[in-house]
Amino acid sequence: MSVQLTQWSKKIATGNKEIDEQHIGLFQTFIDFIAASRGNNTANQLKTTLDFLMQYTQEHLTYEENYYKRCNYPKLKEHRELHSEFKQNLRLIKRTYHNEKGAIEAKKLNEMLGGWLLSHIAVSDMEAAHWIRNNPTKINFINAGLPKED
Repeated sequence: MSVQLTQWSKKIATGNKEIDEQHIGLFQTFIDFIAASRGNNTANQLKTTLDFLMQYTQEHLTYEENYYKRCNYPKLKEHRELHSEFKQNLRLIKRTYHNEKGAIEAKKLNEMLGGWLLSHIAVSDMEAAHWIRNNPTKINFINAGLPKED
């Protein structure tokens, strides 16, 4: 299955401004990494982009999990397991990158990470957003123009 991540779509907006901005940044970083792996970039450029992607992903996933915890999201444990899977895939790619002296197949990256990223946001994160909108807590849910669902 080949997935093309070309741009952010409001169709996968969660309604939490911070999380949506982080998702946009994550998409852009991933797209930049795919582009770098296809081009004539130096191994150092690829390493820098991969390291940034790994750091950004870690920060985002931690933020998201903490937010879901504050909202008392009942499927937090399952969501954390999905995040662990993604981090494991990123570590595998980093090991592959180092073992193969910077050679990374863009198509494989796009399928492995792009497919996961897109489906995770479109399914798991949207499920959490739906639950949070319909089960408000005392924390300030930042509504990004998404109405409460019936």
